[in-house]
Amino acid sequence: MDPSFLMNWRDLTADNNRGKRGHPYKTPNAFITFLAKLRALYNVPFRSLEGIARLRH
Repeated sequence: MDPSFLMNWRDLTADNNRGKRGHPYKTPNAFITFLAKLRALYNVPFRSLEGIARLRH
């Protein structure tokens, strides 16, 4: 589990959302992978993962 992608969060989101207008907001793939690892390794409930994802926006 390497949360180092959080240091580059702004760059990753800027790359994912470049040229995009309106919603839905695109989340970096590294963050989605991080949430999947949390689920697989620690059996974190989906509702908790949703809460974590909402904190980052």
